[in-house]
Amino acid sequence: PLTLAYVGLMLWPFHLLLLCQDLRKKSRYLLVISNLALLYFSASRTAQAVALIVSVGYLFYTFRGRNRLIVAGSLALCLAGVFGTDNNVSRRFKSMGTQISEEKESPYRDDRIAFWIVHYIMVKERPMTGHGINLDKAYRVPYYDRIGLPNFKKAYEAHNQLLQLAAEGGLAAMFAFIAWMGTVHFNWKQAPRYVHDIRDLTIICLFLGGLTQNAYMDGEVRFALLTLMSLAFAAGFGQREPT
Repeated sequence: PLTLAYVGLMLWPFHLLLLCQDLRKKSRYLLVISNLALLYFSASRTAQAVALIVSVGYLFYTFRGRNRLIVAGSLALCLAGVFGTDNNVSRRFKSMGTQISEEKESPYRDDRIAFWIVHYIMVKERPMTGHGINLDKAYRVPYYDRIGLPNFKKAYEAHNQLLQLAAEGGLAAMFAFIAWMGTVHFNWKQAPRYVHDIRDLTIICLFLGGLTQNAYMDGEVRFALLTLMSLAFAAGFGQREPT
């Protein structure tokens, strides 16, 4: 489900902006609806929340005046429909008022906090070199023991892309990844504006989504991201922004 969620998240800016380019093309509505279905059935609150954040941000940035009011009203109606009824999305988000993790096993409000503390300790121990790649459960278990979680069944990875990179390759690896994401912004400068927006929103989705999961460690997610970037490059190749 998480692979499905983050592949859907990587595709979301592409489908959303295609629709915004021409609201008269019915096939683009089908793409957006299909993408929403992927996000819904993945049951990932992070992916759903990030998709909502980038959508609201983009639509409010793009539309002005009366159109912005229409967009705001439409979003409000959709959110009221989702959270005002009993459905999988509303139940999962409402559960955050009491606890975030299903089947929580640690004393923390969310088990991810335990994951983050353990990997923060790893970073503190070896900030420059890290502990090496592919840290397995046997390597992580003693760190969970140190924070008072012996026999912790969910002795998982960091569930944070930046922390995971820092734990494995040191702070240099983490900052190299951040720099790579930043440099993507400077590609395809001659492409039309919508290609720029797809590029930037996709990177924002990758960054925000990676705050609660090791999204980029998933091979399918990397494949979807690089395929999308290749398509964006092909779409903008040889084109120029109208002046």
